[in-house]
Amino acid sequence: VDITMPGLNGLELIRLLRQRYPRLAVIVLTIHDQSEYFLEAVKAGAQGYVLKDVDPSGIGEAIRAVARGETFYPERFLPRLAAEYRRLAADEGAGAPRGGAFPYGLTQRERQILVCLASGMTNARIASTLSISEKTVKNHLTNLFRKLGVEDRTQAVLLAVKERLVEVE
Repeated sequence: VDITMPGLNGLELIRLLRQRYPRLAVIVLTIHDQSEYFLEAVKAGAQGYVLKDVDPSGIGEAIRAVARGETFYPERFLPRLAAEYRRLAADEGAGAPRGGAFPYGLTQRERQILVCLASGMTNARIASTLSISEKTVKNHLTNLFRKLGVEDRTQAVLLAVKERLVEVE
């Protein structure tokens, strides 16, 4: 799969495939070399992540590795993956919900974005605040709206306030 696809984006497709076919191995083949996309793909369940500019033999190597039950990730993303693991472990130790299990199945990042929405931030401001791209913000918003069962930002904030998912000052 690719990250950006028409209709259902790649991250949503990975989640859907892994839910319906838990033993299915998924490899992302993409132009997105930002670690944020990589981390979201791993969280969604991708066992491989290959950039489209890789030598064709690299694609075969990824397929063989994932078929053996291994992971195949670009080496340059491994320090970020380790840092994310350490951050999640620290969050769990500090009493945060285990594995990001917030109400409605929201991830830690989706909850952060929801808090930003409730504060009235634009996509550009959210991206700047969280050090991610606006495209990544839009992808998170799509997932957030789906999980909350709403159609837009206003409905998301109203539900979040009503359900006490965020505090508004």
